[in-house]
Amino acid sequence: MGYKAQFLKAFAPIVICPHRFNTGSVFSDIANHYFPPNADSFPRWAPEVSIGPGGSIDYVLAKFNRANPTLIENFVCIEFQASSAT
Repeated sequence: MGYKAQFLKAFAPIVICPHRFNTGSVFSDIANHYFPPNADSFPRWAPEVSIGPGGSIDYVLAKFNRANPTLIENFVCIEFQASSAT
């Protein structure tokens, strides 16, 4: 695959394949790294979150408060990219 932005003179090789990372162990490792399990909060994943004209983010992991489940305490954006195809 190739990509050419306005600031590039030629196509640059790039391969993006987030589906190869779509496994439960990858998601649980990420969730445990950023938001270790505790009794006061719980994580939830949101796929393909739009950021308007900038495109979309593969996933957003949000940490919700158990006492007030509508309250997002923190979040992290996850973008998967691969350097090659198999």
